[in-house]
Amino acid sequence: MTIKQEKNGTFTVRYAKRHPVSLQSVGLLRKGIKTKAEAARVEKELIVAVAERLTRAVIPTWSQCVEEWQEAARTGGICEATISAYRKCLLAHTIPLCRISSFRST
Repeated sequence: MTIKQEKNGTFTVRYAKRHPVSLQSVGLLRKGIKTKAEAARVEKELIVAVAERLTRAVIPTWSQCVEEWQEAARTGGICEATISAYRKCLLAHTIPLCRISSFRST
């Protein structure tokens, strides 16, 4: 957490954090903030935003897992018809019907 006043009178706010398990670093920077009070408010927003980014970066969504499995199956030598059948089964039983159309293969 850093609030720094620049030579031109504006403030720069910086916040960075590492994930405790993966050690992946995420940082955010905001420049050109006019008052110190506003910089303190922005700093609190950055803390929340960095926490959200760490969560998104580490925990994949189910659709990302299905897509990664599909790519791994292709490189593993499984034929395309089998991959398509498995994918349809996964999507039919794990993702609500209203969202299946967005995951259909072309």
